[in-house]
Amino acid sequence: MTQNEWREEEEVQGEEEEPMGDRELTRLLQRARRKTIIRNVIISVISAVVVLFGALVANNTLLGASKEQAEREIRTWKEITGPNVFLTEAWHNTGFLTGELEYEMYKDIEGIPVIWGREGAAYRLFGDYDKQGELRVPIELPDPEMAGAHFTYKRPYNNQSGQREMLFYHPQVAYGQYLNDVPHLQEMEKDTLVEMGLSFDKAYSVQQVQDMLPQGVHAVWYWVDTYSAGEVKTMSHSKPHPELARQVYGFQAHSRDDLPAAGTYREDHFLQAIQEGLEQEGKYYIEYKRLFDLLRHDKPAPTVEDVRLLGVVATGTAQDLQQLAGQTYCKAAVLGATADEY
Repeated sequence: MTQNEWREEEEVQGEEEEPMGDRELTRLLQRARRKTIIRNVIISVISAVVVLFGALVANNTLLGASKEQAEREIRTWKEITGPNVFLTEAWHNTGFLTGELEYEMYKDIEGIPVIWGREGAAYRLFGDYDKQGELRVPIELPDPEMAGAHFTYKRPYNNQSGQREMLFYHPQVAYGQYLNDVPHLQEMEKDTLVEMGLSFDKAYSVQQVQDMLPQGVHAVWYWVDTYSAGEVKTMSHSKPHPELARQVYGFQAHSRDDLPAAGTYREDHFLQAIQEGLEQEGKYYIEYKRLFDLLRHDKPAPTVEDVRLLGVVATGTAQDLQQLAGQTYCKAAVLGATADEY
């Protein structure tokens, strides 16, 4: 190796042993910063996904509980309202923070379902809900016969099904005029299936009602006396209006799935529904409390003997229901829904 080559090699080795330059250091720092940013972004994305997933799970869990609570309250309320009205299974739509459930209503006319309309509820995350369709008032149309007799009110019709709605007359209120649709039964085909709201001349027990109804006239819903003396006085104004079907309380004579044995009735189901409503402490708590206190009088709790009936919803063929003509216990008889057997 020449002297010049030796010097050049020494210079090269010297350059390699020199400290790292500023440019290289900057490059390393930028690379490390990029790695940190990428890592932080990945962590943030994973955290956001976990939080979002947790929020969706919590949303669905809480809304599911709210849906069940709303449906339970609605079905309990329907146990004591809606003369001869049943609910189908509800279908629901769950969103974020809110959800909706909806169900069909139908009447049972001698085993034939008659669609009565649709209702629903909007429920929220923490248990409260709003009924939808509950306050729909019936359509009221002039009836020539009623107009000719100078009735101060019109005949109501369901605003979804178009069928007639029943009216109920309290026995202690002097209405002056009472609807009696029994003669109209002769104008129908004898096999037409008919629902009719009967208002009595006084309060009766379930057993008494069963004994006095003619054969072929079937009691399917009982109207219970849930009126205080003050309410009766208020109802007895100068032009009293009979109670709309959605204003009265009562209970089904039987469930759709289980017909009762002879001699068994469901007064206790009415009281159980009120008790369940109190325990739910939900939307209708105040009204359940009013009914409970009114029925129990001075006792700790109401009993079956406290359930007195002011009327009944009866079904049968048009021919069978004609037997109600001239029955002294029946102050009013108002047509409801009708159906054909086939």
